[in-house]
Amino acid sequence: MKFHILLTLFLVLFVSFLSSSNCYTFYVDWVLHPKEKYNDWAGKMRFQVNDTIIFKYEKGSDSVLLVQKDDYDKCERKQPLMEMNNGSSEFKYPHSGPFYFISGKEGHCQKGQKMITVVMAVRHGTPSIHPPTAPSPKHHGPVTPGPAHSPYHHGPVAKPPTGSSPVPALAPG
Repeated sequence: MKFHILLTLFLVLFVSFLSSSNCYTFYVDWVLHPKEKYNDWAGKMRFQVNDTIIFKYEKGSDSVLLVQKDDYDKCERKQPLMEMNNGSSEFKYPHSGPFYFISGKEGHCQKGQKMITVVMAVRHGTPSIHPPTAPSPKHHGPVTPGPAHSPYHHGPVAKPPTGSSPVPALAPG
């Protein structure tokens, strides 16, 4: 009888541990003119250590640079901490604190294509809670789903075209 009680207790603790250690995936359409400003969207999210952010953009037309705060403020692209340029750039948050992302394309950062995300400090013993997702963007194509327990949060999407000149649609990476 003691064995069954211990086994049940172990299983309950194991399941509790798994449910409190979820990692989340956030998608961002990395474009020059999003519907919602990147920092407005990021400020509503609750990023945690080991969450992943995926920047979607047309490969070869842009890139995402992880930079220091000073380089973020100045839109300086010369010495990034990391450069991501494959059209579907994944970044897994390794620690808490602020992370500074800018566009690698000349002039785009100065026009607002940059974002600060803040990863919350790790707290042991409390379950992770994420706010509701941003308004769902129109889907640009198939996205490979992650683990079944990971909800997806979608970031700003491109503004619809205005005027008479056509704007090319973003293709998923």
